[in-house]
Amino acid sequence: MSRFKRATGAIRQRDFRLLWAAQSLSSAGDAVASVAVPFAVLEVGGSVSQVGMVLAVRALVRLVLVLVGGVWSDRLPRRLVALSTFVLGAAVQLLVAFLLWTGHCRMWHLVLAAAVLGAGFAFSRPALTAMLRESVPASQIQPASSLNSLTRSIADVVGPAVGGLLLAYVGVPLAYLVDGLSFLLAASLLVLYTTNVVPGQRQDFVADLRAGWAEVRGRGWFLMNIIAHACWNMGFSAFLVIAPVLSRSEFGGAKAWGMMSAGLGVGAVVGCLISLTWAPRRPLVVANAALLPGALPLLSLGHGLPLAVVVVCCGLSSLGLAVLNEVWTAVVSQSFPMEVMGRVNSYDLMLSMVALPFGMAVWGPLSTWIGAEATLGLAAAVLGLPCLALICMPQVRTFRFDRQGLVVSRP
Repeated sequence: MSRFKRATGAIRQRDFRLLWAAQSLSSAGDAVASVAVPFAVLEVGGSVSQVGMVLAVRALVRLVLVLVGGVWSDRLPRRLVALSTFVLGAAVQLLVAFLLWTGHCRMWHLVLAAAVLGAGFAFSRPALTAMLRESVPASQIQPASSLNSLTRSIADVVGPAVGGLLLAYVGVPLAYLVDGLSFLLAASLLVLYTTNVVPGQRQDFVADLRAGWAEVRGRGWFLMNIIAHACWNMGFSAFLVIAPVLSRSEFGGAKAWGMMSAGLGVGAVVGCLISLTWAPRRPLVVANAALLPGALPLLSLGHGLPLAVVVVCCGLSSLGLAVLNEVWTAVVSQSFPMEVMGRVNSYDLMLSMVALPFGMAVWGPLSTWIGAEATLGLAAAVLGLPCLALICMPQVRTFRFDRQGLVVSRP
């Protein structure tokens, strides 16, 4: 298969085009609205701590409900699960926009909206990830995932800028309106989605949850990889906590942090473009090796290297993360039965979501105790050593792709 055909093959699948467009619209709306949340809280008389509370509520609900969402995305038609969350998200954001516009919005409205959106994510993400596998042939899973991530990465770069302009020239309600309309348009696209995988036989809820865990535990390579990925998230969170502080003290202010963030965004886009056309023969070896540059921003920042070097290191780290994500999606999607994919995805998500806030809570106090340089070095070790260990493991090295991105060898 030529590289061009590999990159564009997924787009020729009608249901994938609908799924891709729906997720792209939703990601764009979320990125625009993300910058509006703190200003909405302040507009209704909230404080900085209440901004944190609203953001924490959304993250906490995601974490608490993601396993529940995984079970229900295997019990119900996945299109129904995703469609319902998009409709719910549209209703919530349009209502908040209306309340803000009319001056009737209160803090509890924003807290409740954050909780509902967090629940929507917990149910929709496992379902949408499983729908990706339903909508394309196995050889197209990695390019399809890369296209999804590419548009999400572009949205993460462009969306906040658009949201900032809307806040500056129109006001907070319009950012919520844009997000609500994006949810609505995404839902209308999923109405046209026709692929329908019959859900597996239901047991009671706890039995279904245990069955999903049995699938995860029965594949040691998967469990070891998601633990290593959680360590990566925890380690890299030190950069997210300490870099803004050092940007101010070492590089003169917020502009330096903006340049680092831009480096992360550009690297993610490049990584997605690479993954569109490249199927590595040893996917898990390459994927875990691609995570190792994640240590570079921490080490370059900790050793006081010039800002330009830190920015390049940021780009390399997010490039590697993007390659890992797309290769990992292709491997996992071909390694589990279709009827448990929602639960498998939810276990993967849960570990990732736990590690990031835990790391953010730990690294800040630790840096005041042992210093930023030592903390960043320790975080780099937490990030990199598990990935290095995995590369040496026979179960990981056994996985092989053919030229079309199909798994031809596994433990």
